[in-house]
Amino acid sequence: MHYDVFISYSRRDTAIADKICEILSANGFSFFIDRTGVSAGVSFTEVISKAIDESEIFLFLASENAYRSKFTIAEVFYAFRKKAKGAIIPYLLDNSRMPSELEFLLSTTNWLEISKAPIESVFVSEIGKALHRPLLNTATSTGRRINKWIWPVILIVAVLGISIFVAWLFKNERIPTITLGSTDSTEIIYKKQLEASDSLLQRALYLATLPGTIEITTEQIAALKNARDLACNADSIRKSNPRISLIDSELDASYLSSTAQTQLDSIRQAWINYAHEAFELYDLTHLESEAQNAQICASVVRQIEPDSVLDYICSNLVK
Repeated sequence: MHYDVFISYSRRDTAIADKICEILSANGFSFFIDRTGVSAGVSFTEVISKAIDESEIFLFLASENAYRSKFTIAEVFYAFRKKAKGAIIPYLLDNSRMPSELEFLLSTTNWLEISKAPIESVFVSEIGKALHRPLLNTATSTGRRINKWIWPVILIVAVLGISIFVAWLFKNERIPTITLGSTDSTEIIYKKQLEASDSLLQRALYLATLPGTIEITTEQIAALKNARDLACNADSIRKSNPRISLIDSELDASYLSSTAQTQLDSIRQAWINYAHEAFELYDLTHLESEAQNAQICASVVRQIEPDSVLDYICSNLVK
């Protein structure tokens, strides 16, 4: 089935999404929105991907809520791969900062801001222009040109160059292991643990540039946990041996352990958010696949530290 507009949004922005649906319908534009376009018993992801393929315009309702939604971001990345850039319209609902990787991805598309392009006037007029169709409601036919955010070419080249260099530098890097000799002194053990911890943090940094699959995330978590533990061990050695503090080293055990823990906390919170998003989708669609997604997200969280709320919800899902 053909649609004029595919609406990608967070469930927390449902009120605005509904208003957009009303305006689009009043002006004769067909649209797909998942709350009415997905039936129970069908593959949610299959329906979504097909609807994006069959829509002329991909409308991304960009907001702080949307940036936290794993599934909304997945829709944006899919649309970017499948559709022409002119067919993607980000519509900014608030002033929250867009994640840098998403901003980079959408930097050459046409942007609208709700504060400058009200839904009833400029917004719907721009949709009509993008579709090369007149509006049925002529009262909304006036508008202004779509703003375009274009990054300087030199910045894009620099970012791509850095990404390629980092990927080349770490593509064959493996999680280091420490080989301790029976005659190694305390100072040597201390230095080896610091170096291994730093290498693991660099490995985790590289993994963060790759697509966030379960396998890659699991490897990243393992690298960060090992880096933290090694740094903590080194810090314990330093505290119990006063002469260790005299060793000249660019690496600091406390900094390494706190950095690793901060990254672990960030990953854990992100996957907690993904899990709750899956729970919400399951409540809306009652699809078994969404219950499974919630279980998977919770399992990633457990690799770092269990969350009692997630575990309770997951236990009820399997009943």
